[in-house]
Amino acid sequence: MTRLTYLVSNRLPTEKAHGYQIAKMCESFADLGYEVELIHPERINSITTGFFESYGVEKNFEIRSVPGFDWGKLYKYIGKLYFQLNRLSFFLKSWTLKIPAGSIIYTRSPELVWVFAKRGFKTFFECHQLPATASLFFGIFLQSSHGVVAITQGLKDQLASQYHLPAKKILVAADGVDLKTFDVQLTRQEARQKLNLPLDKKVILYTGQLFAWKGVDVLAEATSSLPDGYLVYLVGGTKEDIATFKSKYQSIKNLICLPSVPRDEVAIWLKAADLLVLPNSKKFKISESHTSPLKLFEYMASQTPILASDLPSLHEILSPEEASFFKADDPTGLARQTQIILQETMQAEVKAKKAYALVKSYTWTSRAKNISDKLLDIV
Repeated sequence: MTRLTYLVSNRLPTEKAHGYQIAKMCESFADLGYEVELIHPERINSITTGFFESYGVEKNFEIRSVPGFDWGKLYKYIGKLYFQLNRLSFFLKSWTLKIPAGSIIYTRSPELVWVFAKRGFKTFFECHQLPATASLFFGIFLQSSHGVVAITQGLKDQLASQYHLPAKKILVAADGVDLKTFDVQLTRQEARQKLNLPLDKKVILYTGQLFAWKGVDVLAEATSSLPDGYLVYLVGGTKEDIATFKSKYQSIKNLICLPSVPRDEVAIWLKAADLLVLPNSKKFKISESHTSPLKLFEYMASQTPILASDLPSLHEILSPEEASFFKADDPTGLARQTQIILQETMQAEVKAKKAYALVKSYTWTSRAKNISDKLLDIV
């Protein structure tokens, strides 16, 4: 049995989407027959539930937390610098981590790729974004990898052109979805009754964090142009971000911000909506060509119509056959397309069915199999 060690320099579990993605990949690699161990540093954590309980994944892999000094204890003195210091601490600790010989090292931290390549391991890097400016160290770290998994073709192209990685060394593997969670067998009316949502309104939904690059401000501005009877819900974000967002858009009465909910409840929200929106901004490279949003695949699995920004990153998965599009960063266009879709519901439902058929090839299991074939080919 091949041993795969997934190294993470972040806090786990976390409320951020990357924690769930890591958990699902460990579970899926284990399902394929790998002996998987997830290693992460001990961190101060407000989440009190266990890792497996937090993410609802099968206990088919091992987890090891590595003790060490957590700079978060000094947060009030050093601010966000503690992220970099914690990462540096784990980087130094990684030189002495005991890992069985012959293990495959898999990580989203480029510096760990370099460390374990130096230690004689086969190392693989999963790339979700690039440094804001060209980084000499990032390039050096990646050159030592045996293979790179890029979540978009846009990332692969930039890795090849800017960091001179051989194209054959880079596998494009978009993110995935757990169909068991998001293929909920509820009607729209039943889902709304479970959530106490009005049955006589048009419900437009966005799920996830309230970061600027995700285009939530564009959605908020578009909301003010929608007619009576249209409600826009934003489900997700930290308490601090929600408070800031509500304050900024308090005059828009049909815009409703709610805190994050468990994934199985997100699935009910997706079924309850008339329209799901991916309003990503073109102003940020990560949004334009580097993102493979988990919510995109969750939206597709829900069989609810989708309206998305007209961006290369989203077109890598969706075409006009499966979703409708609007010009990125254009709130007027977003509002106009929303009304058109909700007036032409039959066409929108046909697209939603096609999106569901397509997303069946984007499960976590199929993603892990795709990566596994690449790993085995190299190893």
